[in-house]
Amino acid sequence: MSFMEFLDRLKGFVRNDISLNHLYLETIKNGNVTKSQLMTELRERYLASKYTFVPFMATILANIKPDDKNLILVRYTLVNNLFDELGAGKIENAHINHWHTLLRGVGFQDKQFLKAKPSRATLNHANAFINIAKTMPTAFSMGAFAYGYEYFVIFEYSAFLEGCKNLFPNLTAKDLFQLISHIGHDPKHADDAINALRPYVSQKKNKKLILGGVKEALSIKRQYFDTRYKVLKP
Repeated sequence: MSFMEFLDRLKGFVRNDISLNHLYLETIKNGNVTKSQLMTELRERYLASKYTFVPFMATILANIKPDDKNLILVRYTLVNNLFDELGAGKIENAHINHWHTLLRGVGFQDKQFLKAKPSRATLNHANAFINIAKTMPTAFSMGAFAYGYEYFVIFEYSAFLEGCKNLFPNLTAKDLFQLISHIGHDPKHADDAINALRPYVSQKKNKKLILGGVKEALSIKRQYFDTRYKVLKP
């Protein structure tokens, strides 16, 4: 199996995973929630991003072994992604600020999200991803990052975008920029992360590690959606 065939297989694995058709995402996508409920889930997704994404990448960076022959490629990929996440040299363009714009757009006051604490489910989601980076080989962690996070987010954010359009039709493109930009740009981020896996794929054991990382990330997402769906539809 060639490198591209292997990567296509992994993308198909994500696209066919039940997480992408989870009732949680479908309920949000179709607007089958109240405005108040969608506001709560947007804030919780903001907190999930805040507590997971940068710490997850930073932990992979911190734990890659110094003698890993792919050290420079993995670090280069993750540092570039972190640079974009933090605004690419402009603090005002940091993605967390785009989240703030969206949350204000749907009706939150600053104190309602700046001082908000994540739910237990959101903390578990964050800790589960960070634990992958702390305890698993880099190939496993990068599989989880590239496919179970970056590639997966394209579909996840699409559901939130449709929900916002259904329930908050007056939101502007600026308000929705956090969602729109990730849907547009994350395919490249995912491809960059995937390309960092290329040297690992030559060994069968690493293919298993990468696939294991993807499966574990999707499992974390499913558990998270299960819990959040119970909040929406108790």
